Amino acid sequence: MNDDFAITLSLDELLALLDLLGFASMNGLPPNPLAGVPKKQQEQRLQAGLQSLLRRGLATQTGDVVALDDALTALVTSCLRPAASLVLVGRLPDGTEDVHLFNVTPDIRVEHSFTHLDSHTFRFFARGATLLTRVREALLPVEAAAQPGAFAGVWPWKLLNEVIAQARGGRGDKAIKALSKARWPQPEAEAFAAAVARWPVYTAVYAWDLHSTPIGGQQTVMIVADRRRCWLLEPQAAAAQDLTVRAVAGSTAVEAILALAQSMGE
Repeated sequence: MNDDFAITLSLDELLALLDLLGFASMNGLPPNPLAGVPKKQQEQRLQAGLQSLLRRGLATQTGDVVALDDALTALVTSCLRPAASLVLVGRLPDGTEDVHLFNVTPDIRVEHSFTHLDSHTFRFFARGATLLTRVREALLPVEAAAQPGAFAGVWPWKLLNEVIAQARGGRGDKAIKALSKARWPQPEAEAFAAAVARWPVYTAVYAWDLHSTPIGGQQTVMIVADRRRCWLLEPQAAAAQDLTVRAVAGSTAVEAILALAQSMGE
């Protein structure tokens, strides 16, 4: 495969494909995507998904034997067993998530993306540089925050998580009060809480050497940004309970996530 291409599947098509591969779910989906659906309806949906794959030419059937399209199989299996993965999620205030899972193996680079669980796009990258471009595109709203800042400090993850929940739950005053109590300047606390309440909060988790036991490692970066201001949140060390918070230009935050993905583009 020498050219970039993409295949979009409905949830039922994806679940039928996974079922044929011997999997019930995959990274990015709930452990049981059809939880709560009666067993008969689950079977009907899997059958409907298979028939749709057959109609689209993404699978063929001879008797009881179903053969999947080679390119589609390569895309999905790379996401089931990646050597390294960057999970980038933009969580909107209304609970909607913009999900991008970048997966690489020694042979292939693939993005699995979705905004709603009922539609999944698998995108093949012939070149690593294109994967990095897609990471940047997913973070395009962050780059608009061009105003840098001098604010920085270290705070417990538990505190910041509570502040985000309060700001998104219509309790911005409590969020601001909690930050002020933790020695944030009042204007900084107000701007941060307002950004959390109105704009996506991005989380990027990069994990590598996933075929090793234990895995090679994992790094996490979070971004809070509005149209002017941006804050980069980073653990002080692996599995740390404290986060370093820095006010930065949006482009600096984007580069921090691109740095995580750099080896995926090589």
